[in-house]
Amino acid sequence: MTAHSNSTRGTTSDAGLSTLAHDGDGLSSDKPPAGQAHVGKSHRARERRCIATGIFESPDRLIRFVVGPDNVLVADIDRKLPGRGAYIAPETAALERALARNLFTKAFGCPVKLPEGVDVVSLGADLEQALRRRLAAAAGLARRAGDLVVGLEKIDRMPLGRLALIFSASDAGDRSRRLAEKIAVRHGASISRQLPSAALSAAIGLDGVKYAGVKHGHCAPGAMCDAERLGRFAPCALEIGDLDVAALSPTIFAVGGDVN
Repeated sequence: MTAHSNSTRGTTSDAGLSTLAHDGDGLSSDKPPAGQAHVGKSHRARERRCIATGIFESPDRLIRFVVGPDNVLVADIDRKLPGRGAYIAPETAALERALARNLFTKAFGCPVKLPEGVDVVSLGADLEQALRRRLAAAAGLARRAGDLVVGLEKIDRMPLGRLALIFSASDAGDRSRRLAEKIAVRHGASISRQLPSAALSAAIGLDGVKYAGVKHGHCAPGAMCDAERLGRFAPCALEIGDLDVAALSPTIFAVGGDVN
């Protein structure tokens, strides 16, 4: 679906993914909301404000929406559609608040509606699936870039400081899962258990993948942001093990999903 056109200019996000910056995006002011410290102009220019919470965040960590034909609301997960954008935090509560209070209509300055036959529940389910596809695509991108190591043994042999993220299949065995958690602790890496083995294998192009590690580098920030967004939007999809989550990593967003 093609959104209404507006002035755009090309940029590159911190995640190294090609995106578009949209003139008029963000619907924010230069003055941060109460309780948030003022930051430098260049940093603020790269942030967007959630229309539901008023909190400023990097656009990589938010969900962008645009208005499509017939004033239909369109989720722009990849932030590539043209036109003015409105952002919400990747949380079901933020989505429900924005719809219940007509915040999208206020943000865009025109009446907007959901696609025919779609309600807040089905929209949330569609967004969750889109975020999962985006995370799987990030794993595939890391594989093509040579930044992915497959298999727990190979992951554990990586030099300390090189491992950023472990993809741990949600249907992997408990024993290997705990081994992956120990490896994450030792390497100071984050771990995502949001994709089943079938999805992870299809994204990477190999059969039977249970574990894959993303190296620090070009692809890691994008993969970690995508996993964080999914974790915030669908926390029920994340299984928390009986280990000290805080000890894993200050950026951990999922723990606790044999060895391939």
